[in-house]
Amino acid sequence: MNPSANFYRKDVAQSMEAQLAYRLKDWIESLEAEEVVLRCDSPSYDWLLVVALFNSYGWPLNLCRKVSTVEFESDRQALWYQAGLAIFWMENAERMHHAMVDARAMRFAWEYAIKRGKECGIE
Repeated sequence: MNPSANFYRKDVAQSMEAQLAYRLKDWIESLEAEEVVLRCDSPSYDWLLVVALFNSYGWPLNLCRKVSTVEFESDRQALWYQAGLAIFWMENAERMHHAMVDARAMRFAWEYAIKRGKECGIE
């Protein structure tokens, strides 16, 4: 491959990475929360990418520097969360591990668990 093509690809990738970092940083800082906690389904993989990105381009001022998964006080709600994920993936399995679809799955499952908890008197 042509050396200038490799340089161009690297330059474009770095530019896109910087743009992603600045847009994500701006979005997180625009949230009306004193502290934003990112939650993900694979902290040992996803969080490392976030750390590398913000270490290179600057951390959002309101972002907690520790990742978390979805947590519940009730074991029952945690089970409903897992059930919600299973329901979501039955209809969306072909898109699993696409970042936006994974986020939607987590939100669907969280809402499912909260709704089921309220139905059973768990707040």
